[in-house]
Formats: sequence, C-alpha cells, structure tokens
Amino acid sequence: MRSLIVFAAGRRTKFLICAVALVLFGVAGSFAGQLSSVQKNDSSSFLPGSAESSKALAEIRRYPSGEVAPAVVVYRRDGGLNAVDKALIATNRTELNASGLSNLGRFGPAALSRDGTSALLTAPVRASGGTPTSSSRPPPVFTR
Repeated sequence: MRSLIVFAAGRRTKFLICAVALVLFGVAGSFAGQLSSVQKNDSSSFLPGSAESSKALAEIRRYPSGEVAPAVVVYRRDGGLNAVDKALIATNRTELNASGLSNLGRFGPAALSRDGTSALLTAPVRASGGTPTSSSRPPPVFTR
C-alpha cells in the first residue's frame, strides 16, 4: 500500500494525472454543447396552458420567424390611380417576377386601396445569409 502512495505522490505521476484530467474534461465538454438540442427551455414549458403568457407565446409562433420578410412596392397618385398607372403596375409586376432574384418570391396581384389612390405589390424575401443575386438587372426605381 505504501508503494502505491509513493507512486501517486511522485513527480511524473502528478503531471500524468493532470494531463488525464484535462483530456477527460475536454471530452466531457464536447458533449455539453449537445445538451441544448435535447432540452426544452421555452418559458411556456414552465407555465400552465391557461396562463396569458402561454397564450401570447402560442400567438407569437404564428408569425414569421424573421427568415422571411416582405418586399413591398408602393404606388400612389393623389387624384387616384388611372388606367395607365394600373398598366404600369402590371408591367412592373411581370418584370419583377422575371428578374431572376434568387431569394425573392413571386409578386402577387396588386392590392388597391379603397379610395383608389394607392396600390401595393408584395412578395416574400427569404433570408439566406447573403445578398440576393440576379441573372438580369432588375427594373429601375422611379419616384414622382
């Protein structure tokens, strides 16, 4: 037994035990990063289903996560949009849909305001970490 104590208290053994401990901590630390993928830290998991906070979180989940945002084109004429304006809107919609922007979805039909002075074109833009690329140049932007 005394020889085991002398061996464990030796110079080289102390450094060997420290090295083994560092290796074990390093291996254990790499598994600690995977813990977040299996645990549920959502605050709604700690609340009863009838709580207002749980209901609010359920409503928030219905909205976009930030990975898709709308692209909006606004047309407005104080006296009201005329037939030429509506034809321009339709032409611009066709040009935008044919622009080839990789992250841009398709523009739907224009939404006209009740008073006929404004129109909106919208399309989803998907985030991909980069900037949209185009195979052809998009139409220029005009303001009047």
